[in-house]
Amino acid sequence: MEGTIIQSVILETTAVFDETLRKRYELTKEFKGIKGGKSIIVVMLNAASKEIQETDKTVNALINKLSSTELGYSKITI
Repeated sequence: MEGTIIQSVILETTAVFDETLRKRYELTKEFKGIKGGKSIIVVMLNAASKEIQETDKTVNALINKLSSTELGYSKITI
């Protein structure tokens, strides 16, 4: 595949829940393999879900915007 570039990034998701697993206090998305990426903490009202893999449209849009090459955040904590 001459003249092509292959890039690979792993998105690691971690979450902090209460002891009953009903409330999520923190959600972190970290793009592994990005050198020189920045970290950011975002405070949102009612941004919690009781699932680690389930995110709403607002969280998805936030992650997409902040992780763009324009802004360059590789670790986003909500």
